Amino acid sequence: MPRTEPTPTESILQRVLEGTRVASPPPVWDTLNPVKSIRQLPDDLPALIGALEEEFPEEDLEASGAFLPASNDELHLSPVLAGSPPIFMVLRREQDGHPFDLVSHEGSVTTDDPPAFHVSDDHYTRTWSGRKKRILVGFSMLDVMVLRMLRVPCSPSAGLEQMDGEQTRRLLDIQVKGGSSAQRPESLAAVCRGGFRLTLVGWQVAELVNEIPEGLHEVVAHLLGAEKAYQCDTHDSVDVWRPSAVDWDQIQAAVEFSDRDLIRRLMWKSIARSTVSLKQFEKVIAPEKVDYATARVELLRAIKRARKVGLHTEEVTARLEALNRAFDKTIVDAIIRDTMSASDSVGRSLFLAAAELMEHWHHSSELILSAKPSHDGRLYKREKVLQPEEMAERLRVVNGLVKIQRELTRRK
Repeated sequence: MPRTEPTPTESILQRVLEGTRVASPPPVWDTLNPVKSIRQLPDDLPALIGALEEEFPEEDLEASGAFLPASNDELHLSPVLAGSPPIFMVLRREQDGHPFDLVSHEGSVTTDDPPAFHVSDDHYTRTWSGRKKRILVGFSMLDVMVLRMLRVPCSPSAGLEQMDGEQTRRLLDIQVKGGSSAQRPESLAAVCRGGFRLTLVGWQVAELVNEIPEGLHEVVAHLLGAEKAYQCDTHDSVDVWRPSAVDWDQIQAAVEFSDRDLIRRLMWKSIARSTVSLKQFEKVIAPEKVDYATARVELLRAIKRARKVGLHTEEVTARLEALNRAFDKTIVDAIIRDTMSASDSVGRSLFLAAAELMEHWHHSSELILSAKPSHDGRLYKREKVLQPEEMAERLRVVNGLVKIQRELTRRK
């Protein structure tokens, strides 16, 4: 198929790219190869702007969206390109085609819609998503950069927290009585029209920290507000991914080996089993419950409700994750703090061993095991009496804790 002539806007965007450089990855990920589609502005920005002013008419530069209207006879780059950090992503419909947009955590150059609306038109996004039809939404450009380096379909979150009614209807395909532009397929956001799901990334990818990123709560709250206003359900369009403790350990280990393909496989595996709806995120994960007793009771109640329908439910998964985090914060973290106060290396080693044993005790408990799904998607119905091998394992943990306590007491 012959390559078409670029539009004035495409020519300007391409010329902007030629004056930039490939962005350097964050320190944690610096062993992975950078990608050409994530760009960074040059140090000599005035020289780039001057060259563009000589090459293109001022009205074309402003119409492209890459520049703000001239003031004091000076053009200024759009905040989308000149944000902090000055990093942006290039979108192309074909692998070697002309750029149709440049997007960042500040938004889109060519449209007022959030980048997530049309990032599915990008060649690499479509290719990497494949049959999964899922696009990850990062909450910083560094997060987006890492996801792009891992060849994971992604978009900046910009604008999702402040969509107006018309944009919300186009994203969620909300039908409004009396007729709405959202009822015409061509008016829908490309991501909706293509049947893609947006998955909000609930951890800090660039820093490799399993903590909720800044900005996620605002997007979730805005979309939940849309559910109330339009009496709709966002679950088929948007969800949240926060890796479980097991998934997180595996991803961290893979990062140490700089194995891009393994990291990507583990991420997709985690996404398949550790995503929750916006409502579940807001109720269970977002508050970051640290009350272990309350989290335990809530898991028991969720299991009871799930057994009435005979299937493992999303609520059980969410409550189990909440209990695991409560255990870590209430018990394991307390032991770690004691570890830091130990006066010698032997004492610190004993405390760390105690933390490891307590964590093992927790994850091998009947409650935790009963909250996990069986191979057919149902809840395991475990007997109240522990099996001999399970009892032996639990006694081993108890004996280990007793020995540690004796040694710590002896050393005082």
